[in-house]
Amino acid sequence: MYQVSVTSRTTPNEQIPCADLDAAVEVLRAGLITAVAPGRRILWVVRCPTGRVVRGDITINTPTADPRVAVAGHVAYVRDVLVGEHRSLTDPAPLDEGCERG
Repeated sequence: MYQVSVTSRTTPNEQIPCADLDAAVEVLRAGLITAVAPGRRILWVVRCPTGRVVRGDITINTPTADPRVAVAGHVAYVRDVLVGEHRSLTDPAPLDEGCERG
């Protein structure tokens, strides 16, 4: 089971359980869209069933009419990290140790 939390000064720090990777990514996307505002730093954490923890943050510095556009690229990158296609600079796990096992 995945667990996702999205935190900003306006959102509570709650861990939301998700059955699979797609659900976790959707919860992350929805949480970011809800919390995003110009200049607000949003912290997020995804805990994977394998025990791996992937965390990061995003700050949107310009006003946007559609928050979905502002977070789309960030969420796509996070999904790639979760499946092991990319490695963030703060993530010491090797590429073949993504959240999903093939």
